[in-house]
Amino acid sequence: MKRKWRKIKMKIGFLKIILAGIIFFSGTVFSDNKGAGVKISNTNVKITTEKAKQIIFSHSGVLRKEAKITKIMLNRENRKYFYIIEFFTKNKKYSYEIDADTGYILKYANKNRKSAENRRVFKGLFKEILGL
Repeated sequence: MKRKWRKIKMKIGFLKIILAGIIFFSGTVFSDNKGAGVKISNTNVKITTEKAKQIIFSHSGVLRKEAKITKIMLNRENRKYFYIIEFFTKNKKYSYEIDADTGYILKYANKNRKSAENRRVFKGLFKEILGL
């Protein structure tokens, strides 16, 4: 009887080791790297990130101290380099694509943000309507 339990314990231990290995290697081999940044080296772009920031703030009319930059990326597509820059202020969210060689604005967009104050007012109205 003791031999049988010993064999079972050995098999369970062996299965634990195999399972741990499978989990470890599947996490490293099949990990999703969508969020990982790629460093582009030896790029000969004429516009620096600082100059790109000046361009977007000048175009949007937003003061630099009022903005919170959330993304600055140098991308390459069809042998052209461009910056993707996203930032927000108290009321709006902005998104820009700037040509890294010429400084031209390739694409831009802005949209209104729902501020915390607006959400509180809406929540208060909702409670008032429901009588909570």
